[in-house]
Amino acid sequence: MHEINIPGWAVDRVIKRRGAEHVFQDFDPARTALIVIDMQNAFMLPGVAFVEIKTAPEIVPNINRLAGAVRAAGGAVVWIVTNYTEEVAVDWSTYYRLSTPENGERRSNALVKGTRGHQIWDNVVVQAPPKGGHRDSGMNGPAGSGSLCPEPAGLSRPSTRSRPLIG
Repeated sequence: MHEINIPGWAVDRVIKRRGAEHVFQDFDPARTALIVIDMQNAFMLPGVAFVEIKTAPEIVPNINRLAGAVRAAGGAVVWIVTNYTEEVAVDWSTYYRLSTPENGERRSNALVKGTRGHQIWDNVVVQAPPKGGHRDSGMNGPAGSGSLCPEPAGLSRPSTRSRPLIG
């Protein structure tokens, strides 16, 4: 499991600035959303990833644990995926000029909807909505890196009842 070790001096600095280590101790879990971003094969799966982030699979157990707790409390889990379309080449032209044409093409090809790279990592637990309710949601929005992109199949848009975000 991926472990995070935040130095004591950093925690002390946060407490000094905020007055507490965890300032959101009173939020309503049923009105909370866990936002999970880019847990896609294009970033994680050897042979498919245009850039393999080797530590990403290590955080999957934590994501699954947090998602389970948020679901159990009645909150929403939102999956944001990066989606490549032809407009991205124009809208993100500066980004693409920062890498070689070959690397840009590998990224684009890995993130096209329907490809293996576009899919969410197999070990991540995504739950379809129960009848009459919501479980995990995808978000629709403009295409491109870091945008809110088309939802995984069978998932619904989250309601506006969510307030604090965990992510």
